[in-house]
This record gives sequence, structure tokens and C-alpha cells, in this order.
Amino acid sequence: MGGRIAGRIRAGILAAVFAGLGGFFPPLVLGLLQDHVGSYAPGFAFLSLFALAAFALNAGLFLIGPTRRTVPRTA
Repeated sequence: MGGRIAGRIRAGILAAVFAGLGGFFPPLVLGLLQDHVGSYAPGFAFLSLFALAAFALNAGLFLIGPTRRTVPRTA
């Protein structure tokens, strides 16, 4: 049972780290692209594509799951 709690704590810490990064980098990206291009549209398009790629990666890893080839056991 202790291992399950430790795993949940690690998952919570990891979620907090990514939430902090998610609150820090997107405004920087939007600001930099707005300075260079003069519009926020390319920044939002870039962040949308990044979110779509992250969703596809997570869907492939966790929803679909790894494909396992089972080898028949011999008696």
C-alpha cells in the first residue's frame, strides 16, 4: 500500500511541475510571436498544434496502449 501512495505523490508532483511550466511558457511564446509577427494568431495556432500533438502522444501511450505480442507458453 505504501508504494501506491508514493506513486500518487510522485504523480501529483509531476502534475504540479507541468502545470507550472504550462503557466510560464505559453505567455512567453505568445509574446515573442506577437512581437515578431504583430498578431497573436500565429502564437495561438502554434500552441493549439502543440496541444494536439501532446494529446496524440498521450492517446497513443495511455488510451490505445502498447501492443504486446504474447508468446504461447509451452508445457
